[in-house]
Amino acid sequence: MRASASGAVVARPDPKKGEQLVLFTSATDADARTLSAWGRAHGVPELMLPKDVRVMHALPALATGKTDYVALNALAQPGESEEMAA
Repeated sequence: MRASASGAVVARPDPKKGEQLVLFTSATDADARTLSAWGRAHGVPELMLPKDVRVMHALPALATGKTDYVALNALAQPGESEEMAA
């Protein structure tokens, strides 16, 4: 992820593993495969890396400017579109 990009990770229910991590980012070049390769090269356990990476133009924010995790949790739920508009 480039220095000017923003990102946040939330967890959603997963019937097999209990929960699954979902990364929301404004980095247009972000993808799960590259993140996984970076994690393997740096000794990061696979379960700590999001397999669902969603690129957004901007992350939802509260009036205070902080990331709106309630909105991200709603977007991460099963059945929500996994293709976010860039």
